[in-house]
Formats: sequence, C-alpha cells, structure tokens
Amino acid sequence: MHITMSAVGWLNHGEGLFNIEDIADEFSRMVVRSLSLQKMIGVKFNSIYKEWENVLAFDKQAFQYGIEIINYYSKKVPDSNAPINPIKFGQLIATIRAIFHILHMRDIACDGILSDKKLFIDADGFLGVNHKIDHDSFSNSYVETLVNRRTSAVVDSIAVQFNKVCQTYVGVEFDDFPKLADLVIKSYTNSNEFLIGSISFFKMLIVDLLSISDENAERLLSVFLNEHDKIDFAISTADREYRLLRKCLILIRDDIIACPVSLFSYSSMAFYLDIIDNSLPDSPFKRDLFKITSQIHEQFETDIAQLLRETFEGAVIKNNIKKENEIPLLIGKGYVVLSGQIDVLAFIHGKLFVVECKDNPFKYNAKAVGNELNKFRKVSKGSYQYKLKNKIQDIIDNWESVMNYLGVTDPNTVAKHEPQGLFVIDSFSAAQLESDLPYPVITFADLSRFIQESIN
Repeated sequence: MHITMSAVGWLNHGEGLFNIEDIADEFSRMVVRSLSLQKMIGVKFNSIYKEWENVLAFDKQAFQYGIEIINYYSKKVPDSNAPINPIKFGQLIATIRAIFHILHMRDIACDGILSDKKLFIDADGFLGVNHKIDHDSFSNSYVETLVNRRTSAVVDSIAVQFNKVCQTYVGVEFDDFPKLADLVIKSYTNSNEFLIGSISFFKMLIVDLLSISDENAERLLSVFLNEHDKIDFAISTADREYRLLRKCLILIRDDIIACPVSLFSYSSMAFYLDIIDNSLPDSPFKRDLFKITSQIHEQFETDIAQLLRETFEGAVIKNNIKKENEIPLLIGKGYVVLSGQIDVLAFIHGKLFVVECKDNPFKYNAKAVGNELNKFRKVSKGSYQYKLKNKIQDIIDNWESVMNYLGVTDPNTVAKHEPQGLFVIDSFSAAQLESDLPYPVITFADLSRFIQESIN
C-alpha cells in the first residue's frame, strides 16, 4: 500500500516537486528510484509503470480477500504456538491469487472490458482473455490522464459542510482523515511494522494523534474496526464492504488488534477519498454526504466551461442549463422544456457542442471498470448515450430559441446542424479508449485538442 501511495504521489507531483529521499519506507524509496531511472531512460516507461501498477493492484485485491477468508476460518482453529510452515504459507498465497485471478478474468470476459467476451485456457493451463487493445496505447492513455489531471481542491465552503456531517456521524472533521494518515506514518517511520495492541490502545493512539476526546476517538475507531464475523464468498471483483483497505483493524484474539502501519495510514486516506467520491456503503451518512458531493460535480462543470472560455476566443459558453425556465422561446411566451439539464453548452467558431460532465471516481477493479464501461456503451432508454441524444434533439427542435439564448442576434446566419455531443471525464476510464461510441468520452486534459480538431 505504501509503495502505491509513494509511486502515485511521485508521478502526480512530478520530479521537480517530489523529493524521493523524503519517502520514509526504504523499499518504497527503492522502487520509486527505479521508476525514476526508467522514466529518465524513456524506454516504454508508461507500459512498465502501468504493468507494475496492475500487478500491485491485483495483489492488493487478492490480499484483502485472502485475509478475509483466513480471518474467518482461523476463528475455528485452536490456538497454537507452532511455527508457520513457509511451504504451506506459500501455497495459501498462491491459492488466493488463483481464486482472484479466476474472478478477475471472469469479470473482464463477461463485460468485454477491451477484450473478447470469452475465456480461454492455453496449453499450459493458463486462464485468460484475448485483449482488443494494444498494451502500449492503453498504458500511454492511463499515465497521461493521471499526470495531466486538473488540479483541484475541496473549496472551503464545501469542506465546512463535510466537517459538519463527519462530526455528526464519526466524531471528527473531514480533514482529520488525511491528517491521521500522515501522522501515523510520521510516528512509525518503518511502514512495514505492525501496530499490535488492545482496542483501548488504538483508541488512546487516536486521542494522542488527533487531540480529540475519548468519545470521538471511539466513534472514529468504529470506522476502521473489522468486527464482521461472517464470510460472504466473492462472486466477482466488486468492492466488499469489509475489505481490509477500509476495515483494517482486525481482532486477532479477544480485543487484541494487529494492523500494519502502512495499512492503517492507507485506510484513513482512502476513507477521506471515499467521502469526496461518495463511495461509502449505503447509509444515512452516505446520503447526507451526497448532497455535498453534488456541489463538487457542479465545480467540475464550471471548470470545463472556464477552460473553454480561456482556450477559444469569442466562444459562447453556458453551463448548468436547467431543464425548465432557462431558455426563453424566441416566438411566443414561455420557455423551452429540455429532457434534462445540460451541463455545458458551447458555441465555438460556428459549431455547437453539448458536453456531459462525468466526474466519476477512478475505477480499479474489473467489475467496477466493466460497470462504468457499460454505462457509456448502452444506448437503451435511461442510458448516458440515450439521455445525451435526447438533449441534442431538444436543441435541434428549438434551434432558433437556443441561438437567441446564446446571443446570436440573427439565428439565420448560423447553419442549422446537429450539435457534437461528448462526455468529459477527469479520471482515467476504459471508455475513453472505445472508438465506436455514439458520443465519445474525452478527458479534461484532452478536451481543448478534441474541440480544436472538431472545428477545423
């Protein structure tokens, strides 16, 4: 976990702003040094980085599921001080990886994630799929999207609202989660060490690190405490509510907890990101957070509109166009009634663009990637593509009123045409590599180039 956090931080910030020597964990520091050297040499760095990250991501998911299984079955085994058999331990790890590999391949094939919708078993007994995309192209898109993401922060007005909801449900403020993640690592420099102690010890640790009351520390502890005593066997790679990267504090005996330092830190930071992305399990907490996260999505729309205004001189850009009571009818009284809100409407050099903004969180397991991909692929009623098509038709049917709304004094001077529809995303999505979608998926970083090519 610490390796992943260090490497992503290094790649995101760039060599000029990130000091590799500040990485506390020695092994993580060595890995990032190696990646830095590979990037300097420049021999297919993106492919090397993406493959390395794939291996780590897969192992993390398999590891979580493995611990979940071991934790459940170990409660049925009598306590023993016998030494661990390294051969059996290696076999156990290999078995867990094999289980998750089967689930991973099954999900990829079922959803056709840049592959054929079928599995194969080769002569050596390896289970796999036939991929439909060049690995280098995939890696380049992934790394470029990661490096060129828009820089954004949770604005103060939204952070204040997050603070209020977090204090209500978990006893601490929103920013206390990254603060806890940072303080845990700084307090225990070697991130491969384990924290072992009673529930009371962990509560005192939280009190000491965050300077909060015992009561609030206990409420925060419940966020990470894994007291699930059942096992729901995985049928896909979908996120599990009691996965180790969220519920990291596992009781190993009575009230004794054992948890790696890096895992505790990672879980705290991950919970912070889940709040922003509204990716928590369904609960009153999540529902109250959703009212706030919708404002972050609105900021994404504003950022896109601002980018287009700054890039294309003379462009007319409108954003957050409401379904009703927004676009006056040119002839008669009343307003155009749209089939849904339009995120961004851009009139650039005589061409109209209808932009749907999808500020979705990054998907990292096969099931989540497949679900997102299918949302962009489907054209049936209620789908992303269907809704965008209807909005474009609304504009065509009310062309003169829309042109007047955009400030075109004589709508007849603009040739009536079908607007270009597109989806804009901020995080990497497999959908951006799909070339046959009715309306394409474009990254925020690539939006200006796409518009420029469209108007030439």
